[in-house]
Amino acid sequence: MKKLQILDKKLREKGQMYTPVGNMSGGRPRLADCMNYTNYKLTENELQTIIDSLKDNNPLMMSVTQGGSGFYPNFNIIKGNFLFVGNDNPYIETLVSFEEKQLPDGYDFDKLSEIFNSKENLDKLEYFKQQAPYKKSSYYY
Repeated sequence: MKKLQILDKKLREKGQMYTPVGNMSGGRPRLADCMNYTNYKLTENELQTIIDSLKDNNPLMMSVTQGGSGFYPNFNIIKGNFLFVGNDNPYIETLVSFEEKQLPDGYDFDKLSEIFNSKENLDKLEYFKQQAPYKKSSYYY
């Protein structure tokens, strides 16, 4: 998992953005922390490290979320954990997240769908109460 967190530092960096204030009575937008994707492109070996981490019998899974105002997909390797017995709400930690444009040449949504739509991955997503991936057209505007 440490390798994934090191990769995440190459793929995303901390930034700041202005956020609106809840009331409109003269409140000014405030700065909030956010994560921005970098221009780093994964190598095939790095992507294989990510894929291999999912094959082990562990609570790691790949989720797909909408990025960039719904214009493209983001891929996330997440770790699920029920913090204590009887807890119905799992703690989810994102270990690495990347955009489609950060994939090596020859890889895209369709190629990764073999992984995130696999029975093993879908079973893990369901167990940890995470959204199953939508159809491809849902991620592109």
